Amino acid sequence: MDHARRAGGWAALMTLLSLCTPAPEAAATEDAAAVAPRAAPSNAPDDVESFAAYRSDRSNQEVQTWGQYRGWVRTFYDGNMMSDGWRKFGEVTVGAVKSEAARQSVAAQVAELGRIIGHEWAKDSSVRKISTTDLRRWNEMIASARRSDDGSGGRTLDALRAVRRTAEDRCRRG
Repeated sequence: MDHARRAGGWAALMTLLSLCTPAPEAAATEDAAAVAPRAAPSNAPDDVESFAAYRSDRSNQEVQTWGQYRGWVRTFYDGNMMSDGWRKFGEVTVGAVKSEAARQSVAAQVAELGRIIGHEWAKDSSVRKISTTDLRRWNEMIASARRSDDGSGGRTLDALRAVRRTAEDRCRRG
């Protein structure tokens, strides 16, 4: 798929994510707003980690350059004009959890899930095993759990773990 079509798909995803994701719950309370900077659950992986992920898939290297892959990983985390990206989604998700211990658990799950999804989704669409449709579905699943969570993080953790299992299964498929 060429870059223009991929960008168009990304723009559609970002529109959907912006509609599916409620206004940042982290901004609802002063406590929650203070959590996000400490938690940093969804920092993008450094280039060394991303390059190792890129190099681990020879079929992707045949159709996508390192620069293209790296750009899509960054877009996944940083977002674009249509979406805030995984970093902001993670901050909102962690910020909705009240207890520090639970926030740390949610932050760890968000960070690991972001790496799994981001590294796979950033691949060329002819190779990747996680699609934009998957991102939409998983976003809604996690956001719905976050909205229905009582602040304990329990429902959010359950949703993050379920999405992680599914994402890992997708990545293992041959």
